[in-house]
Amino acid sequence: ENVYRWQKKLFRPIIKDFIDDFILDKNHLLPQRIYK
Repeated sequence: ENVYRWQKKLFRPIIKDFIDDFILDKNHLLPQRIYK
C-alpha cells in the first residue's frame, strides 16, 4: 500500500506534465497550421 501510494505520487506529476506538454504542443501547432 505504501509503495502503491508512492508510485501514484510519482506517476501523477508525470502524467500532468505529459498532458501539459501535449496541450502546449497543440496550441503551438495550431497557429502555424492556420498561418500556413
